[in-house]
Amino acid sequence: MKMKRGIALMLSLALAASLMLTGCGSSSSSSSSSSSSSEEETVSVTYGTSSANYSSFFFASSNTPMDYINTMLYDMFFEIDDVTAEMTSRIFSEYEWLSDTELKLVLKDGITFSNGTVADGEDVLYSLQIMVDNGTAVASYFVKVDFDSSYVEDDGLTVHVIYSEPYGGAITSMTNVGLMSKDFCEEHPDGDEVWWTEPVGSGPYTISEAETDSYYVFSLRDDYWYDEIEYTVDEIKVVFYSDSTTMWVDYQNGVIDVAMNLSATQVSEFNEGGIDGTLTYVSTYDVPVLTMNESNEYLQDIEVRKAISYAIDFEAVAEIVYGDLWEPATSHFTPEFACYEEHESFTYDPDYALEILEAAGYSADEITLTYVAISNGTEEVVAEAVQSYLQAIGITVDLQTYDQATGMAKLLAGETDLGLFTSPSGNEALNPENLFSAIRSTGAFVAYTITDETFNGYLEAADSTVDEDERAGYYAQADQWLYDNYMALPYCQTTAAFVYNDRIESIELCSIMKIGRITMAE
Repeated sequence: MKMKRGIALMLSLALAASLMLTGCGSSSSSSSSSSSSSEEETVSVTYGTSSANYSSFFFASSNTPMDYINTMLYDMFFEIDDVTAEMTSRIFSEYEWLSDTELKLVLKDGITFSNGTVADGEDVLYSLQIMVDNGTAVASYFVKVDFDSSYVEDDGLTVHVIYSEPYGGAITSMTNVGLMSKDFCEEHPDGDEVWWTEPVGSGPYTISEAETDSYYVFSLRDDYWYDEIEYTVDEIKVVFYSDSTTMWVDYQNGVIDVAMNLSATQVSEFNEGGIDGTLTYVSTYDVPVLTMNESNEYLQDIEVRKAISYAIDFEAVAEIVYGDLWEPATSHFTPEFACYEEHESFTYDPDYALEILEAAGYSADEITLTYVAISNGTEEVVAEAVQSYLQAIGITVDLQTYDQATGMAKLLAGETDLGLFTSPSGNEALNPENLFSAIRSTGAFVAYTITDETFNGYLEAADSTVDEDERAGYYAQADQWLYDNYMALPYCQTTAAFVYNDRIESIELCSIMKIGRITMAE
């Protein structure tokens, strides 16, 4: 089904060194050892990752990556279930909208932090406010919270979060918030050395061993308050690698039990056979899109945009860039999103694309478009593919590649006609805002923004309702508008992959951003 064709074949070598993920650290052996305090065997699993290393586990630090490690140390306000992909909360016994600007959250009684203190409603409000005060990556989700008016009832557990105006994304935005101890954080602010080695959270694990820039060992709390999930692994060691090649070698040599975030090359190598273990694909919840700058005189013509949609073999491009780590795009969202509605993928038909342009009165080589790409490998390959496909129908693409800082500045200023938008980590909450906030009229990236009143009206309506079904309906209409107007062309759904050895029976998770539910082999 995913066949390399025509121009795609000529571009395949361009990805050579760009598929390896980067990070920092060194390797460490995995083993099962006996507990020093009992005869029972300590069940240990060692993960290898080449994703970002940690310099602090202060959850609300503006510099701390928000991924699977945080879900071991902190209980999230809301989370996406590993198996069902449904929104759940383990810390709130109930939550409901009392009005379109007042959200009631009832914290469960008896939630304990790892230092033995008991959580209350003040910790809930503090955990929200510090996300804003510290300028975290998700601070914008909480700017509509009126913290001065928000309060905790006399029972100490019932929290009323007051919003300055209706905000439909309130619940999903809270999947980005971990429960923090107000007292401990005020005693040990961000930057205190305690956050490197002994962070306090209410989650199932604590840090028992730390070697900065190398590895961390997380030990299961014997007093973890949540008893609806049985945790069968006593220790999880996370080893950071400076490159995924070393991680891959260590996995094959039995040094680590799990290798996370495999590259397309490694997935292909595993699928060719000869490497033991179980390979698992999970969604990134991300659909990369090719954006159009509406200020360009040619791209203002729907016929030009339509021709572009037929001129590019999106599946061939996806195969070059992502190998086996993709699926055809049938929406601007993956099926896990509540607003997902299936569409037909764009059809590759360059002859029809030429007919569209000729019928619209454009002569060969009349149209020239600028494409600014970040020089990180993947974006360059996509841009080169787009350039080649459009050249075949007489559209010249002036491809310009820049370093991250320069390229982002040009995108912010609108100095490109075509662009690539992708947001895998931002989609973890299954919140459509992660795409729409970039392309709506108020978006920061001028090159991506769409000012059409109908389109933005759908988004404003979604913002203003706290009814999840209504909200999903408005986003679905916005998704359809994008398809009808060829303004943001989705070219694939991306996936991620990890592999684990035979010590483990299964790891269940719906996102690469978590450790997952681990079942050890007997």
